[in-house]
Amino acid sequence: MLYSEISQALKDLAAAAKRAQDLEVNNKIIDVQEMIMGLMEENRNLQQQLNNTKKIEERRRKLKKIGNYWAKDEATYKKFKEETYPYSDEVLANIYCATCLWKDNNFISVNNYSKLYGGQLICPVCRSFNSVHSV
Repeated sequence: MLYSEISQALKDLAAAAKRAQDLEVNNKIIDVQEMIMGLMEENRNLQQQLNNTKKIEERRRKLKKIGNYWAKDEATYKKFKEETYPYSDEVLANIYCATCLWKDNNFISVNNYSKLYGGQLICPVCRSFNSVHSV
């Protein structure tokens, strides 16, 4: 049953209760309408969470492991392997911290952090690090 059908049935019931002048039934109908509105909001939130989870899983399927880090995709992995230190910002922008990725589903880029810390890829969020030379 769709919400519109339920809503119409409740309106019809409310009209019948008004004609019968039954205040208790009217109050119960209002309660049920509020519950339905709450369920609709919860359903929207759950659909949004599901869509977000699907997007994260889709991004994760494309990842390629580089030492303790993850490359965005196969192309980034190849670029990283072809380059030598210091790595380009274009490549490092697509290298993610494994700790943040698996702990919180955050795709945290290590961009600009290898230059600042002499060859260490350092996560700006959790501060985990590894040498780019060991990757």
